[in-house]
Amino acid sequence: MKYFYVLVLLATNSVYAQDFTWIKGTSLPSQTGIYGTLGTAAITNNPGGREGACTWKDASGNFWMFGGDGYDFIGNFGILNDMWKYTATSNQWTWVKGDDIINQIGNYGTKGVSAATNKPGGRSNSVSWLDASGNFWLFGGFGFDAFTTLGYLNDLWKYSISTNQWTWVSGSNACYQPGNYGTLGVSSPSNVPGARYSAVSYSDASYLWLLTGFGNTTTSLTVGSLNDVWKYDISLNEWTWVNGSNVEDQNGSYGSIGTSAPSNIPGGREGASAWKDASGNFWLFGGDGWDATTTSGSGLLSDLWKYSPANNEWTWMKGNSTLNQIGVYGAQGIANVANFPGGRLGAATWIDAVGHLWLYAGEGYPGSATTNTVGGLNDLWKFNSTTSEWTWVRGSAVLNQSGNYGTQGIPVFTNIPGSRSFISNWIDANNNLWFFGGYGQPAVSAGSAGNLNDLWKYTNCFISPVTLTVSSGDSVICAGETTSLTVSGGANYTWPSNNTTNNFLVIKPNTTTTYSVYTTDNNSCKYYGTFTQTVEACTSLLEKSKFKTPLTVYPNPNNGEFQLRSLDLPAHARLTVYNAIGQLVYEKTVENASEYIQLQQSSGIYFYQINLNNEIIDSGKIVVKTQN
Repeated sequence: MKYFYVLVLLATNSVYAQDFTWIKGTSLPSQTGIYGTLGTAAITNNPGGREGACTWKDASGNFWMFGGDGYDFIGNFGILNDMWKYTATSNQWTWVKGDDIINQIGNYGTKGVSAATNKPGGRSNSVSWLDASGNFWLFGGFGFDAFTTLGYLNDLWKYSISTNQWTWVSGSNACYQPGNYGTLGVSSPSNVPGARYSAVSYSDASYLWLLTGFGNTTTSLTVGSLNDVWKYDISLNEWTWVNGSNVEDQNGSYGSIGTSAPSNIPGGREGASAWKDASGNFWLFGGDGWDATTTSGSGLLSDLWKYSPANNEWTWMKGNSTLNQIGVYGAQGIANVANFPGGRLGAATWIDAVGHLWLYAGEGYPGSATTNTVGGLNDLWKFNSTTSEWTWVRGSAVLNQSGNYGTQGIPVFTNIPGSRSFISNWIDANNNLWFFGGYGQPAVSAGSAGNLNDLWKYTNCFISPVTLTVSSGDSVICAGETTSLTVSGGANYTWPSNNTTNNFLVIKPNTTTTYSVYTTDNNSCKYYGTFTQTVEACTSLLEKSKFKTPLTVYPNPNNGEFQLRSLDLPAHARLTVYNAIGQLVYEKTVENASEYIQLQQSSGIYFYQINLNNEIIDSGKIVVKTQN
């Protein structure tokens, strides 16, 4: 058989394989911590199950975690003050500092003076920062002060990696301390935020910023949801009250979506989610707090806000100004301006290198009005601030889902962590999300919810996506005819259906068939391309030739207009063209080595024959593609 190959390209949209990988820990709840030797990494070390720990990442890419509500080395449950470091390259945890026993009081030492014996007391739901010098900072939370009292804290601590020492920097060593707000916008050595937990934080080149939370304002006698904004100047050791109210339980002033104003302010809240973008703006989502109008109590919020330090103004960006909203999920993987996550608190967040805001899990509302109850979530969302669209990426729209762990260390698309909240999370150099524990659902067979000690990685494939281009020798072929597909755009290729790794695939389908191929990048992301090979049920007209110089059809495919070319094309030969079921649709006597043909037929496969003296001396295939 003789074939005429014309390259037909199809640029396909890649499908990104964003896999969860269970890295370390167990699939069971309520696990005891395995501390090993202080300061020594070991493959068997693992923090106990916990929620509400605070986290940092150092300059070497190691992940750090402090405290939370969880289990110590003998399985007692309480409030922790242990510090851990995880090194991804060795997949090992190191117990670095603190105690392996729950409910420890703080040893404050002298304010401003570091010491090997200094340590914060056990606490959960603190906030943390990383400064420009690589020091870790810790503020407040719910825990033990220096006097065995358990309550809300407003102490500020600094930890130096190089010395492995804590320094008590600011605030009180006693619980339930009121804030000293001073004058709005004016720093002072006497200013200090009130005690609180479940606040949010971010840092810039000059300041540590503290926002919202649940705790004390100007008095130690009452507590509530806060909406104040503070900044701490490290060089001056001074706090400034920047924005918001010094009264608890304030309703939000939303203004108009997308429009900033001095009067805009989110309502008081705790357990919100937060990000800082590349422009230095701070983003805030949800939490348990106060909406625009409700005065009877707080609830779960689904509003998205942006705060600009440059003009000290808030902008309501997305979501609902009314509490307790169910989510609008849309289709998984498809962005839509109508989508938004349901009201929730305790979600994990990060921002990637291309500016996407990511939101994972938490405690809140699902995506169905028929199940309008609060529970654990395991949904993953992406927000594009340019288009103002949420995308439901992975996970379920249903509450309290158990985890599917798969095999430890193996990324598979079917892996999915169970629902959980108040997770410890980090982002690595490849913009992948890592998270540890939280309160939530273990594996299907592991029982009821509890504090978890599993470590997961989510591979983010949205940073530098690869688009594959698949090519076919013939876009339309007959049943059983052989052609080949070629792929470009990646560095390596796998055709799953044939388990081959070439950049081409020889195919011989009997019916129209879709073929897929993928490439894998250095971040273990898979990018898929597809091609649908159209197959016609043709007659048995065979292609053959007695020409020394092959006859060509150009172009092929064509719109019905083409040329027959061959130096051996004899005069007075007869050209006949048949459709795919053998009906004669065109005939002509050819006289020249190049003949121009106008075949006024619809799209499809056609066969030509060259006859001379009642003998077929050449035959072949013509593919017609007409525009609709």
